[in-house]
Amino acid sequence: MISKKIKSSAVEKSDASNYMKRAKELIESMRNNLIMENWNAAVIDGVHAAISANDAVIVSIAGKRCTSSHHIDAVELLKQSLSKDMLPDLIRLRRIINIKSHVEYGPSLVTAKEAQRVAQDAERLITWAEKFF
Repeated sequence: MISKKIKSSAVEKSDASNYMKRAKELIESMRNNLIMENWNAAVIDGVHAAISANDAVIVSIAGKRCTSSHHIDAVELLKQSLSKDMLPDLIRLRRIINIKSHVEYGPSLVTAKEAQRVAQDAERLITWAEKFF
């Protein structure tokens, strides 16, 4: 099967740590928002932490970053950059990315239960991404 061509740009591999730092800052903000019961802000922080962690991993491995306007393409770029045994992490990342539009642009608010689920996924994704550094 031929891999889908994902729009990307070259990035210095040394910049990967900056993306990871951003991911960690966003996870910390997510944790604080959970404590304050700011469910929507917590999920938005978790989503963006996951996106930054994904960028960090791809940059560290492949020296490129997804530039597609579709965030789900970044999951495909990660899939193309990693071994097949990373499937659980790809599923987790896809689940986080899929809630992005709903929470940022949709009319309904996030529940505490949804926020906790996204937070757990984001925490696990960050822990996984840190293994590359």
